[in-house]
Amino acid sequence: MGRVTIPLDILSDLKEPTTLRFFFWCLVQATPAEITLTVRGQTLILLPGQFVFNRRRATTELEDFGLTERKIRTALSRCVASQKVSQKTSQKITVITVENFGIYEVTTSASVPKNVPKNVPELKNKDRQRSESPVVSNARNTRNTKDKHPALIEAITQVFHHYRKTFPTFGRTVRPGHKDWNLIGDRIKDGYSIDDCISAINGNSVDDWFKAKSFHSIKYIFRDTEKMDRFILTWQNYHRPVISDKTQRGIRAATAFVNRQEETHGTERQG
Repeated sequence: MGRVTIPLDILSDLKEPTTLRFFFWCLVQATPAEITLTVRGQTLILLPGQFVFNRRRATTELEDFGLTERKIRTALSRCVASQKVSQKTSQKITVITVENFGIYEVTTSASVPKNVPKNVPELKNKDRQRSESPVVSNARNTRNTKDKHPALIEAITQVFHHYRKTFPTFGRTVRPGHKDWNLIGDRIKDGYSIDDCISAINGNSVDDWFKAKSFHSIKYIFRDTEKMDRFILTWQNYHRPVISDKTQRGIRAATAFVNRQEETHGTERQG
């Protein structure tokens, strides 16, 4: 748990929701105290408000909020244009600086303790590997690691394989036991077949509203049966042939003619 306090003018400067969400993420990523890191064999000194940016890691952490890699790139450009952040790339390492970091109040459970010295000595040998872990590790990989449906692992694997094939930029951190993995198992346990799950994934991929929002995370597809049914129906209708208005009028006219003929013959037989 944590808290971020910002000036109100941020809401007017960053009106676009995904840009604002990305800026909040930057605030949480920024170091509150000066630290020394070793990244890709290079020693970096990060000042308060700075952090090492990795677009792939950002996509992994923000995909549940609808931020694709393309949207993150756009959001970063907007933040730079509004002078809320700046970025500097050197030897394939990008460091982002949150401008005027001191005006924000950021409290997170993973914040650096107050008693940490400003200058942290560089760690060597085996300790150096541990110093890199905050930069490249993803804490979400260690959460929700209990597999609720071990008996359904083959079925879930088939569905998840199709999901990753359909949305290559989503679900990179999902493994057996992950909350999203268990969501697929929940729906299969509810009685949905593998084909139903695949149809739901396909339906989400062609749904105009979800495409516009880039809401393709597993939780948006499998979190409840109502959404599942909607996506399955969307995919079924997607493959139905489109009948023009002229053809529909012809069908209605032919049906009406046949009905009149049947009524006429029925009256003649009664007479």
